[in-house]
Amino acid sequence: WMNTVIEPQERRDGDDEGLAPRTIETYRGVIERHLKPALGQHRLQKLTTIHLMEYYDEKQAELARTTLQQHQAIISHVLRDAKLVGLVSSNKAKDVPNKPRRKKGYRTIDPDSEAWTPEEVRTVLKAAQKMGPQQEAMYTFALETGMRKGELCGLRWKNLDLDSGLVRVVEQLRKAGPEPLYGPPKNGESRKLELSEAVVELLRKHKSFQAEVKMKNRLVYRDHDIVFCK
Repeated sequence: WMNTVIEPQERRDGDDEGLAPRTIETYRGVIERHLKPALGQHRLQKLTTIHLMEYYDEKQAELARTTLQQHQAIISHVLRDAKLVGLVSSNKAKDVPNKPRRKKGYRTIDPDSEAWTPEEVRTVLKAAQKMGPQQEAMYTFALETGMRKGELCGLRWKNLDLDSGLVRVVEQLRKAGPEPLYGPPKNGESRKLELSEAVVELLRKHKSFQAEVKMKNRLVYRDHDIVFCK
């Protein structure tokens, strides 16, 4: 029953593909490494809340609470879909008394403890400078704009106006590889950000260096117009 295709509980507005490809890969990895070995031997109609209770009791010693919350979400979605098509009469995942829950008042990030200090920022930028023009530009740009990782990896030169010092955040990288897949930002809304003169200068330096790399590797270079790329 764990071979059921993963589908999102809700689709994003205007997004016909549902879950991002990277998320689907993550979910399939959870299924193959954890759920199928532990629960896959049970027939769907014979799966009980006790089976799920035993699973969480066993896994809580080796996996973090947030990871088990992800497992619970996957199991619940699969059983919900099975109920929708009449394969089971109820979603057993909802009835598990010891299912992973977020603690009351739980925060994923504490800004005071997680944010870098000015000294840490200087250390990172100094190291990036030694790594090369792209790394120096990328880390400085990331710190100034606060853009998400997927947005940084999906940023294209056509969305950068270096003369005006503006960047348009209109897409993010959803799946890397020889044929990368792009999609809208996480919240589905594009935005414009202003760049400092210092960052613009670093981007110009990086763009010039990237042009040299493209020319040296012109027979094999696959140009996707990406600003920060391999």
